Amino acid sequence: MTSANPDPRLSSHPPREVDLAAIERELNQLWKPPEGDGATQDVLVRACMSNLIIYCATREQARDVAEQVPAIVRAHPCRVLLLTGEAEDPEDDIDAYVSAHCHLVGDHHQVCSEHVTINASGDAILSLPSTARELLIGDLPTSLWWASHEAPSLGGPLFTELEEMAAQVVYSSLTWTDPVRGTITAARWAAGADPDATRIADLSWRRLKPWRRLISQSLDPAVRPGALEAIQLVEVEHGPRGLPQAWLLVGWLAACLGWRPAGRTWARGWDYAWRFRAAHGPVEVRLRRLDGGDPEVRDVAVSWRSGGQSLAMTFAMTAPGRLAAWSLSLEAEPHILQAPIQSGALLVAFQLQDFARDTLFFEALRASRTMAEALT
Repeated sequence: MTSANPDPRLSSHPPREVDLAAIERELNQLWKPPEGDGATQDVLVRACMSNLIIYCATREQARDVAEQVPAIVRAHPCRVLLLTGEAEDPEDDIDAYVSAHCHLVGDHHQVCSEHVTINASGDAILSLPSTARELLIGDLPTSLWWASHEAPSLGGPLFTELEEMAAQVVYSSLTWTDPVRGTITAARWAAGADPDATRIADLSWRRLKPWRRLISQSLDPAVRPGALEAIQLVEVEHGPRGLPQAWLLVGWLAACLGWRPAGRTWARGWDYAWRFRAAHGPVEVRLRRLDGGDPEVRDVAVSWRSGGQSLAMTFAMTAPGRLAAWSLSLEAEPHILQAPIQSGALLVAFQLQDFARDTLFFEALRASRTMAEALT
């Protein structure tokens, strides 16, 4: 067993190439104790709480995702099926590899999860869903992590077949190369999905959780009476490819406060503005894209009027893992919220354990679609 992680408690079997028909047999071989004195060997415990199908559109994407798998299965043990479909390669080819990822529990117990990688190109891509179906552990829930850089709904028949196997579809809109098209098609797909059959989760929405908590706490009527009912302007700055996440944050505010989209007001390069109708009057929303850095939301400013006075609060990540809210127009100490930075692997692992339907997410996604369509 060779180490694949700087954490000495994490280790992995090196991938072993196998024939497709021999995958299950090779997986079983992984759990056979080595010959020799068993008293000196670690005890291998095979752990599996669910199936996880991961789809990538290129081997480069698959390599990046494969580096996250050990951390995912440590937090949520599962059978991982990593599928790669290289459509740009015209040659019909398919190959498979098996491995295992383990972490040490106690002094001599290795808890291990299985990892199967299947790479396909040309017409062989069409066989990926049926190959994956045969490898699923039938009495466990299945999640699909669509790790491609396009929205799941743009995956065509391949995505449709993979979705049919899954009780949950996970994706991240922060990776989309076409945020506008991705948001529109994803919202249409989500609106037509059976809420009792498939759970849909965007990791970008999950990353917004501390932002939503801080904004809710800071503008709560018990803390800022009348602020929510008098908002006139919301300004959001985000990094490259962060437009879908910024839309989700605005969509969440609109859903919670009963705002109705009234159309785009202006566009300047990658900066946009929309108008919403609220019970108290119009609300303007401005989004500004920064040129570099992380794609996520960077800061939010909310302005309102109270007693004839203009008031505002700013929300921003002031340090890694530290989200703050402050106001230059209010006599109040800054509100600090600890927001530990979670890796993509941990976000996926936590999502695999969460099958509850998030109604607010779907409402925010519907509002996002309206804003995206206004750009077309």
